[in-house]
Amino acid sequence: MSELLGLLDTLESLVLDSQKVPFTDKVMIKEDEALQLIDKLRLCMSSQGNIARSTIDRGKPIDEEVRNSANPMGSRVETESEVILNAKVKGKKIRDGANDYADYVLANLELMITKLQKNLIRLEQNIESGREALDTSKQELVTQVEARQE
Repeated sequence: MSELLGLLDTLESLVLDSQKVPFTDKVMIKEDEALQLIDKLRLCMSSQGNIARSTIDRGKPIDEEVRNSANPMGSRVETESEVILNAKVKGKKIRDGANDYADYVLANLELMITKLQKNLIRLEQNIESGREALDTSKQELVTQVEARQE
């Protein structure tokens, strides 16, 4: 039962740690990771069902049978230090993913700022040329008025 809960926790962290699709509430999950996890869940559920059925048939308490049975994945139970090491590795992956995402967001912001700066420069140039045109037309008007007065 605890292995099933562990696999569900892994599935949850896979979804939570996946890269977000910008401007949506969707995430991108690596297909092979999700399928491997689903296979492990199926194995765990079928083996848990087999243990429960055989235990009921024999009349033993389920907890004792689960403790005495082999790991459904066919591997040994992890030691405390392995669990800690795996947690550190997963934590590093999460941090690296967060850093990659932050770098992606900052790069996009930098690109947007650069484009905005270029647009502001063009806008300032347009304003300046518009003022020069106004000054020129004012001077022509003043020159025409002075020419008529003479």
